[in-house]
Amino acid sequence: RGEFHIGSYYKKRIKKIVPPLFTMVMGICCFLTLTHSSLMAGIREEIFSIFLGYNNWWQIGQKTSYFSKLSSASPFTHLWFLAVEIQVYLLWPFLFLLYQKCCQVIGGKKMCFVFLLLALLSAGKMLFLYTPNEDPSRVYYGTDTMAFSLLIGMFLGAVREQYEKICFPIKKYTLTFFMSSLFIIVLLFFTV
Repeated sequence: RGEFHIGSYYKKRIKKIVPPLFTMVMGICCFLTLTHSSLMAGIREEIFSIFLGYNNWWQIGQKTSYFSKLSSASPFTHLWFLAVEIQVYLLWPFLFLLYQKCCQVIGGKKMCFVFLLLALLSAGKMLFLYTPNEDPSRVYYGTDTMAFSLLIGMFLGAVREQYEKICFPIKKYTLTFFMSSLFIIVLLFFTV
């Protein structure tokens, strides 16, 4: 509709994320207090990082390995990606407004490829930072290295908006796409 209100955007995101996150974190804290109170030691900083949306960088700073910790792992380890999403949600309105302004000057058909370029830069940084035979947790947790998946979504949304003729109705091909994806996953499971 040509209108975008940053305040309502943030309000919707907060209403979508905070209540279930608060309920889950507090429920787990209650459960741990009753059953594994030793895991509650020093958890306050981690909980702050969860609610303030920087848990992925907190885990990097703690040198927390995503791949080697099996026992005594935090029950909140997997919330690192929610932090990445929150960080992207915080930046998205400004990126979107910049995109809209540039579309007026350069043209939308060219500008949508900026998201693809940013996704390639993010994936490229992941490849650059990855060192074989070392713990890849920094590469795995980082917003700069994991944003590519969200940027690809932004690119596809922009392409759909700018190139309506090349977009096909997804509902028609849902079963085909699902079966193809399932086949590829099973194939990779047995071969990788």
